[in-house]
Amino acid sequence: MFSYLEIGKLLYERKVGSKHDNSIVKRLSIDLKTKYPDMGLSPTNLLV
Repeated sequence: MFSYLEIGKLLYERKVGSKHDNSIVKRLSIDLKTKYPDMGLSPTNLLV
């Protein structure tokens, strides 16, 4: 299971140098919610 620290690292790594920040956050949220539906991983929560 992912820790919030690991999720933060993934988010940071995918956003660095990207022109499509919002789409990356949305895609990561969808991927994580599919795997961990009870963690509350909306795009807003990932950016907080």
